[in-house]
Amino acid sequence: MLYAGVIIVFNENEEILIVKRSSAVDSFSGYWCFPGGGVDKGETAEECAVRETFEETQIKVNPGTLVYLDTIIKDEDKEIHFFTSSDWTGEVKIDWESDDYQWICPTEIRKLQFIPTPESLISALEIWVQDNKEK
Repeated sequence: MLYAGVIIVFNENEEILIVKRSSAVDSFSGYWCFPGGGVDKGETAEECAVRETFEETQIKVNPGTLVYLDTIIKDEDKEIHFFTSSDWTGEVKIDWESDDYQWICPTEIRKLQFIPTPESLISALEIWVQDNKEK
């Protein structure tokens, strides 16, 4: 049932990394999304998310620091697991699956043509930003 792993990567400015899907991909071309992708046989959701994030962006996320956020069910038989991390190294270099990348404040997601993402996840990111501003 595991289908994909996704990481919402934060930088030191509390911005999140998003990538814009290229015309070379078969779904949601031109849409923004978080780095991640499909699971390989025998992989855990965490391993998948770390590998896919590296393949798409060339940044290495420390797998021991992943924080589980949510799981959504797609098409009744596909689980997509969402994680977050701010512990990573490297410089973003996108691969063929993406045309562009940006670091944005999570409150900007709603302004973009973004791949379908659970409302609860977007709201949680917005609340997280607001809570951190108040500290």
